[in-house]
Amino acid sequence: MKEKKRFEQLARRFFEWAYRAWPVWATSLGIHQYDHLLPDYSKKALAQRIATLKGFYQSLVRIDKEKLDLFTQTEYEVLKGDLGWSILEEEQVRFFEKNPGLYVDEVVWGFFLLLSRKFAPEKVRAKSLLGRLKQVPRILLQAKKNLKNPPRVYTQVAVQTGEGGLILLKNRVPVLAKKAPKLEKQILTANKKARAAMKDYLSFLKALLKKKEKGDYALGQVLFEKKLALAQGLDYSVKDLLDLGWEIFRQTEKDLAALAREIDGSKSWQEQVKDLRKVRPEVESLVKTYQAEVKKLKKYLAKEKIVPLPGKENLKVIKTPLSERSTTPYAAYHSPAPFEPDQTGQFWVTPVDRNLSAKEQVRQLSEHALDHLPVTVLHESYPGHHLQLVWANRVDSLVRKHSHNTPYCEGWALYCERLMEEVGYLSSPEQKLFRLKDKLWRAARVILDVSLHTRGMSIEEAVDFLVEKVHLARPSALIEIRRYTLTPTYPLSYLLGKLEILKLREEMREKLGAKFSLYDFHDRLLKKGTIPVKLARKELLKEAEK
Repeated sequence: MKEKKRFEQLARRFFEWAYRAWPVWATSLGIHQYDHLLPDYSKKALAQRIATLKGFYQSLVRIDKEKLDLFTQTEYEVLKGDLGWSILEEEQVRFFEKNPGLYVDEVVWGFFLLLSRKFAPEKVRAKSLLGRLKQVPRILLQAKKNLKNPPRVYTQVAVQTGEGGLILLKNRVPVLAKKAPKLEKQILTANKKARAAMKDYLSFLKALLKKKEKGDYALGQVLFEKKLALAQGLDYSVKDLLDLGWEIFRQTEKDLAALAREIDGSKSWQEQVKDLRKVRPEVESLVKTYQAEVKKLKKYLAKEKIVPLPGKENLKVIKTPLSERSTTPYAAYHSPAPFEPDQTGQFWVTPVDRNLSAKEQVRQLSEHALDHLPVTVLHESYPGHHLQLVWANRVDSLVRKHSHNTPYCEGWALYCERLMEEVGYLSSPEQKLFRLKDKLWRAARVILDVSLHTRGMSIEEAVDFLVEKVHLARPSALIEIRRYTLTPTYPLSYLLGKLEILKLREEMREKLGAKFSLYDFHDRLLKKGTIPVKLARKELLKEAEK
């Protein structure tokens, strides 16, 4: 009991320090004491941050894990992995020196969260907004001082995100300012200075692009495998990952060809997908089509009792905010905060850009093919991301509320695609064709994630791979690959997480025999929080013994 109390006190001290160090992250969690702040990236603050992280890590490993109960041992491992990777990231990866978008993201998300979430009265959020606006020139000046030869792709993404941020500052900030008349003049003045600082920073970045900087985006094999183990909870070598990725990729190609022959022996799967993309929603009814599918899906799940529905939650299907459309070409999910009572998620659907050519508008709309749309909806909403994260937000554990293990989170959503085919919701051969096509894409992510960061694959080669072997449109492939360079080990987490969940499901089925229930398995797994699957496995198998 003494060790458990020591651990809980240490975890609380760590998170309270982390909120101050990363206040935008705190806002995203629903912790609002620091909503008026942006992080400090001065040389002094960075040095103190590394020292503090190391101090917490040393205090943690002095706690005797064997004296903790299993539930707390899991939390210990989660915190140890997160701290271990955070130290390596700050000391060796040093994104604050190589990623210009790090600073842009802090600014853009710092404002977006205050503007889009109604967690407090408008006057309260306006006051926090003013505090952050005043700090924009400071953080962007720190960015200029810290950056050292950033990879070209990072700079390109930062410019794109920054231009979206300017739209946010121009269009959304004045609207909130009007709701706080006593602060309106101050907010507009600070907003003008913030926009000027962002424009200056973007000019600085565009000048870097002209210099054709040659910074390396690759994480390298050693750090890649360490991140896999510490941050993701995955025990794979780079070689194992490549072998697995290629094995599933080649098998999925065969499955696609076989299914295509069943549907229409005269056409390849690629030709059939191209034809199916012609059956799509109307431009004007795009969002309504998604809304109707979400409603239909939730009704089906309530009737069939496949997963537990959390209740006291909501999901709004809305147009993707203007500031986010450049990096969200089709659809995305924005989750509710774990420490806020309002559990309303947002399902973003990006409308067709009427400024594009007629041909490009058709291409953009074709990505919402009616036979593919249900797969996207179940992945993002029910029983996918929204349902899983709402359950995770309800876990009665400080550590687990902060945990966001991507192989579990993304793996669960991909697992749900297979699950909904198994139970008959995705019933048509055409829907199965799209699901297999997406499976091929997720297998490609494993290959490309590893190859970009450990095998010297270039961005151009990776884009060609997605275009030629997965048959993505080149503009979409470029967006994908740019994201992969910024988020090593994240792209592979979809497929690896799904495989981990399937493996655990079969272990539980063998363990329980006739007592196994799919609903009960999902219920128990969802209520563990978004932790590494291997840690959830220990708890589930222990429960099965009882």
